[in-house]
Amino acid sequence: MEYPAPPGGLFGQDFDGIADGAQEFDDGSLLESNDGNSRVEGGELILTEDGIGGSQAAYKTPVMGPELARGFTVVFDFALDATGTPADGVSFNYGKITDTGTSSEEGYGSGLTVSFDTYDNGDENGLGTGIGVDIKIDGGLVPDGSIREGLETNDDGFLANSFYVFDGVFRPVVISWTPSADGGSVTVSLGDVILFENLPTPGLSPRQPIDLHGLRAQGGV
Repeated sequence: MEYPAPPGGLFGQDFDGIADGAQEFDDGSLLESNDGNSRVEGGELILTEDGIGGSQAAYKTPVMGPELARGFTVVFDFALDATGTPADGVSFNYGKITDTGTSSEEGYGSGLTVSFDTYDNGDENGLGTGIGVDIKIDGGLVPDGSIREGLETNDDGFLANSFYVFDGVFRPVVISWTPSADGGSVTVSLGDVILFENLPTPGLSPRQPIDLHGLRAQGGV
């Protein structure tokens, strides 16, 4: 699969060389949480920590400017770890979101949200389980934009399904959005699994300038 090259305004942050415990950065990005537990540790960004319930955190990039309205590709490494019941999830958000504060794993209700939901709320949206991945525009699910699959213990003793594995191993996430006159389309992969490919995102029409986009997490039981 090919992804479009970034049109400009490229931003990257690997957290290497940043002191353990850091919560502020000099590149214009922001890290916020409701309890102070989100931080950099060992060159990794920890949004929420296993075993600490009620945590909320958000990592927000600097403003990218109008170039992203011509399309973008976002790549980041993503690790899940849980000794008990996994909760609650993490989301990628692109659009006009709040400058400060956090939201739920369902996103901010504005722009494009890719929601990685790791908690089983029951028969959510009539799909049998709450665990899965959703694509939303302005808070609403897009047609065919929801994947649901429950968790089981795999042969290695970790909770898993075909795209989530709660083993603490980092796997790449790639989110690519291509604009068009009717709102564009998005492709999302996690590890070696293509979750959505060229899924239409009707109604997504970024207004300029785009304020922020970032990752939001809520955990855990």
